Amino acid sequence: MVPSLLPAAVDADASPDSLSRLGAETEVLSIPPLSESDETLLDAHSLLNGLNALVGELGLLAGTLGRDESVFQAAFDVCDRMVRCLRERAECVVEAERFDAYRNTILTTIEIESRRPLAPAAAVEAARSIATIRQVLEVLKLRSAEYLAHARAPGLWVRLPASVLREQLAEFFRVVESRARGRYGIVFDQALQGARDYFVDLRFGRDGGTLALPDALRDVARDLAANARKFTAPGGTITVEFSNRGGGVTLVVADTGRGIPAGDIPGVVHFGARGANVFDVAALGGGFGLTKAFLTTKRFGGRFWIASRLGVGTCVRIKIPENMPRVESANA
Repeated sequence: MVPSLLPAAVDADASPDSLSRLGAETEVLSIPPLSESDETLLDAHSLLNGLNALVGELGLLAGTLGRDESVFQAAFDVCDRMVRCLRERAECVVEAERFDAYRNTILTTIEIESRRPLAPAAAVEAARSIATIRQVLEVLKLRSAEYLAHARAPGLWVRLPASVLREQLAEFFRVVESRARGRYGIVFDQALQGARDYFVDLRFGRDGGTLALPDALRDVARDLAANARKFTAPGGTITVEFSNRGGGVTLVVADTGRGIPAGDIPGVVHFGARGANVFDVAALGGGFGLTKAFLTTKRFGGRFWIASRLGVGTCVRIKIPENMPRVESANA
């Protein structure tokens, strides 16, 4: 089944800068149906990414310590158990509820193993690696809490101060930068951008101090921003914009990256699909980010557009109508 698409006219909620660079948007109206287990996995996509990152960081730390990876076997077993349950919602809820205990066990193991004497250079690298693992564990703790909240109230909207949303996105990018180990930097002020830095432009429209949005849309924004970073070379720009103007909420994530081949746009939103020009780029997830973003949009009665041009970049725009049966104020 080929997804239904049609070209879309630019409206007042579109990002003018992005669309002037990328040309007309294409609206994605549907994708092939997913199995229940696939949809469950999509909902746990952020957990999958975090667990894969944790496994990688633990392996690097073992190497730095001059130890076999088996010293962290208990931690690897936790990650494996959680990954295997991500297609079963009830099991995933149980594992997410246990994550805080898992986190403490992993931190204790790391502390014990890191007491061994090391050469000065290895000690510096080990300290850096442990700090990154702590960051990843904190992120997984937050993602586990978010997963549980979404499982218990899938239609939840929140009112969130723009300053809090900005800091959450900034912290997400700081963790991304930490895991890069100097391969690139991330700055939030274009005047500070160097040749190997990404400029991340966080925008919140003309809405003032508070935004109303589906709680799940925060997760979607992170996934799309991670995709934008992954397929944009250092020195590029990533834009993430939220707005409540015009009723409802609009999310725009744009980049100055590789772009999507025109012929791939009809299928790039498919479950597990990737553009033909990005198979050289390693991915922690399974190519689910766009699929998750699209399905989340449709669950809230929204619309989903893509504009892209090879060698210029990509813009994903989501518009969800105001439909807030349950709204909670949130500062986290």
